[in-house]
Amino acid sequence: MLAGHLWKALQINLGRLPAYARLTQGRSLPLSCALIGLELSILPLALVVDALARPLNRRGSMVVEEDFVDLELQPFLASYEAPETVQPADLARVADRTRVGTFRELALACEGELEQLGDPRCQCMLRHMLESLLRIANNAPQHARQGDSSWLSWLLIGAHRALLPVAGWLDRLAAPLQKEGVPILFQDLPAVPPRASLPPSELAASPVGTRGS
Repeated sequence: MLAGHLWKALQINLGRLPAYARLTQGRSLPLSCALIGLELSILPLALVVDALARPLNRRGSMVVEEDFVDLELQPFLASYEAPETVQPADLARVADRTRVGTFRELALACEGELEQLGDPRCQCMLRHMLESLLRIANNAPQHARQGDSSWLSWLLIGAHRALLPVAGWLDRLAAPLQKEGVPILFQDLPAVPPRASLPPSELAASPVGTRGS
């Protein structure tokens, strides 16, 4: 569930903080501390989300349970080629394009924005948030068919969208270190499969894919 996902991420980032600090002569500490602080601040909300999801899970909807992936990361400080340039993301455009009314529209918007990001070695936190949004949007219609859970999927989507500016800020902190060949964030965030539960035609037509339904 979400709290377990965050707890494992917290443990990983706490464990990696000293090594990154040694590698960067301490310059990674603001980013590491900000990331850990963010995870700690979200943890109480994650516990509430998990509690809201459990009755739905018992009725057959796997909302939340299937929306977050296990943290299977690359080995720490595995081979990493620094990006030549790190272009800042257009967060205003991302926020605008993900402000939509259906799950299908959100999935299409996230796919388009992920293509815009380009090089996977940078903008790692924003990429992670968009991949998570895409997974939630793709899962949501099937979850809602299994139980009345679309409201909780929209709650997750709203929380992710609210964190987009924070993701952009963390990516800006990481960019100078990544350009020097330090794989911070790149090796600390899992790839999120876009688990599409239904064919696109069914997603587009699904009545449960509309905000407020």
